[in-house]
Amino acid sequence: MRVLNELPIGPAAPAAQPIGRLQSATAASLALLRALLACLLLTHVATAKSQQQPAGILWGRQAAEALLRDQQGPVSGAAAGVAFVAASLKHPDRDFGYSLTTKKALFLCRGLAVSAIAGGSADPPPHAHSHLHAAAGSSRRLLQGGSVSAALGALPGAPDPTSLDRAFELHSRPGAPYFLLLDFTGHRTTGTRWNTDYHKSVIVTPPYDIDGDSGTFSAQERANIIAIWRAVAEDYAPFAVDVTTEETDASGRPINLVARGARAAIGGSSRDWANDLAGGLSYIGSFGDPYSQPAFVFPAQLANASSKAIWEATSHELGHTLGLFHDGFTDIDGTKNEYFWGQGDWAPIMGAAYNKSISQWSKGEYPEATNKQDDLWQIAYVLGWRHDDHGNTPAAATPLPAGTPLPGQIGRSGEADWFSFAAAPGVLSLTLSLVPRYGNESRANLNARMALWGPCGASPLAVWDPQGSLLSGTRRFNLTAAGTHFVSVSGVGDGRLATGYSSYGSLGDYSIQAAYRPGPAAAGPCPAPPRPAPPPPRLRVATPR
Repeated sequence: MRVLNELPIGPAAPAAQPIGRLQSATAASLALLRALLACLLLTHVATAKSQQQPAGILWGRQAAEALLRDQQGPVSGAAAGVAFVAASLKHPDRDFGYSLTTKKALFLCRGLAVSAIAGGSADPPPHAHSHLHAAAGSSRRLLQGGSVSAALGALPGAPDPTSLDRAFELHSRPGAPYFLLLDFTGHRTTGTRWNTDYHKSVIVTPPYDIDGDSGTFSAQERANIIAIWRAVAEDYAPFAVDVTTEETDASGRPINLVARGARAAIGGSSRDWANDLAGGLSYIGSFGDPYSQPAFVFPAQLANASSKAIWEATSHELGHTLGLFHDGFTDIDGTKNEYFWGQGDWAPIMGAAYNKSISQWSKGEYPEATNKQDDLWQIAYVLGWRHDDHGNTPAAATPLPAGTPLPGQIGRSGEADWFSFAAAPGVLSLTLSLVPRYGNESRANLNARMALWGPCGASPLAVWDPQGSLLSGTRRFNLTAAGTHFVSVSGVGDGRLATGYSSYGSLGDYSIQAAYRPGPAAAGPCPAPPRPAPPPPRLRVATPR
């Protein structure tokens, strides 16, 4: 306000005029100018707000009404989509949009934009020898090639791959019928709904960058990319989909996502072209539709490009492409919140899981949930389930040799994987390993229960299910009888639904290893199970003639 005070206000006052009147006139004039400037400022702000998003896109209740009025049918290819849109008429989600031009629903995820994560989320430094790989480097503008047959992955429990120069050749399920492509190398979007709706012939997503060097990927950036890929792969582990960072197929041509995949373009800021603060932006149900691709993830709005925030937002945005809506909650004062930030150490992926160590798919089992959409069913509707890898009964148990780790995967709610081994009396060691942490951030979705069963399997000899943490590491038990023993692994919840979570989304990858003294498979005849008590005799009731 120094400039205002130095401006001449009206004609010069007569020298004989009382000083009080001069001050009063000056103050009144200043107040008038301030009021005029305030009006101009408010007009400018209102205009800026009205220009944030294109006029052809409606939001919240108006978006839901327009979509239903246009009778687009299920926006996700399943009835759950329209049911949510209908419900949003009563409780509109302000981040839900609908384009009047291209007739497509979308989410601009403003609620995912965060400046920091509680407790910090610093990424760990890469392995010391990895700097040698980064020195060779590769241009950000160069699409990475390579053969799917030589796909780089990692078993549960194993550390992330240290070959950082292969960060763009990662595959979670080589040979799967569908793809989720994590694109960190930069992307040019042309000829899509995005270009039409946002009135831009070209939308440029810059490469993922944390050090200001836009020419090459540093060792830290490559390590973060691998960590982000592994976390997203864990989220989509139950389904028949390959989460990959490789943008070309075995022949070196760009990967074909038509009817088979979705791309997440990870880089830049939402202010670059979307004109708003948002963590991500996606068309709903756009999987396999090149005209509605890609989904966008904006690291600049994700806690200063925190890897934890990026992998949570990436799974979230890809969830929108598969037809998922936001998991919100109703506050104690009746306020509807679009994003549920979780309870205990758990949060839903389609909420905002930045501050929780466990993020899972949900069907709105937590208190005051605003969305009862069955995430697992919806994703499987599009992608299908991954093939079950181990038997679900003792009779179909997978042999568990001593000293050899076996990978496993809990892919359905309520599923149990069974393993068998023939052992002599002695100490048994069982080691269960999950997807490891990255720095101080957990990436495992599976809360596992492991049980040991004796030769006859009548009741468990031991059960390991720690409350408040994920089961991982080695457990020991003294076997007192020789024979074939069994181990079961299943996904479980933690606590009550009011404060914790159920087994619904407790799915993911693990590996199991046993150390024991091999012994005879037979343990003698098992006692026959008790016969059920005979039913009580039925009384005959005479009926009147």
